[in-house]
Amino acid sequence: MIYDASMQKVFDLKLKPTTMQVLYYMIAHIGHNNYSGLVIKEKNRCFYGAMNGKEIQAKVNCKDTAFNNAIRELKDNGIITTIKALEGRGNNFLFNPYIATHDKRVPKELLKLFQNTIFNYSTTSYNDSTELQEEIIYNEEIQRHKEKKKEQASHYWGEPQEKR
Repeated sequence: MIYDASMQKVFDLKLKPTTMQVLYYMIAHIGHNNYSGLVIKEKNRCFYGAMNGKEIQAKVNCKDTAFNNAIRELKDNGIITTIKALEGRGNNFLFNPYIATHDKRVPKELLKLFQNTIFNYSTTSYNDSTELQEEIIYNEEIQRHKEKKKEQASHYWGEPQEKR
């Protein structure tokens, strides 16, 4: 699930082409369930471990300096963060859940890592996201519908009498 408003903010950053290439590759390999936010590799559509920098660099096919600059640019803009490798040496990457995720349920620890980024929609105004605006409109319509049903019920059954 990619959030439109957040991706628009990513595009507004005007990232370098290599950075965008690394970003798209990472988005395509975001983990789910227990591995939510982690950039993973799969084998036969099953979790096969977390990806490290060398593996991503080999898949994206770029030079060391370009890859390191891309990772630095993504980290500086709050799109990813690095953690110590789950297995072996090197680093693994966690992707910002405010930009894209596979699950609606995201661990609180992951949200806390990225809470101070520009992509955190809970700190931005609702005008920034059409998805959030639609959700507000939908909730308002539900509330109006409930009030209308309550009003219709009171007309049919009469006003509730007070207890003596």
